[in-house]
Amino acid sequence: MQHFPEWVRGARSISNNKGRADEAITILRARADVGDWRAADWLSDLLVGHGRVDEAITVLASRADAGDRGAAYWLADLLAEQGRVNELRTRAEAGDEDAAYWLADHFEEQEPEG
Repeated sequence: MQHFPEWVRGARSISNNKGRADEAITILRARADVGDWRAADWLSDLLVGHGRVDEAITVLASRADAGDRGAAYWLADLLAEQGRVNELRTRAEAGDEDAAYWLADHFEEQEPEG
């Protein structure tokens, strides 16, 4: 059995309980703010799941800008999924390889078949 810190078990339990998502978000945000990548990942998933996409993008962008490659990938994926091409372009132009990949994929899908 995998051992998780108490805060992980608490946040997971709360997030699985309808109506308590804000409580779980508070716990996860506090951990993400001190650099815990697992908390940032779970927080962004929970935010997206509750329709708070802009907040999830902010969490992922903060981690990606701090050098977290996993967050950069998931941020680019989320931006592409949300159709936020201008934000993908901006990140790609700043050197974000994941954003460049998703941006190229977006334009490839837009090309008419011929």
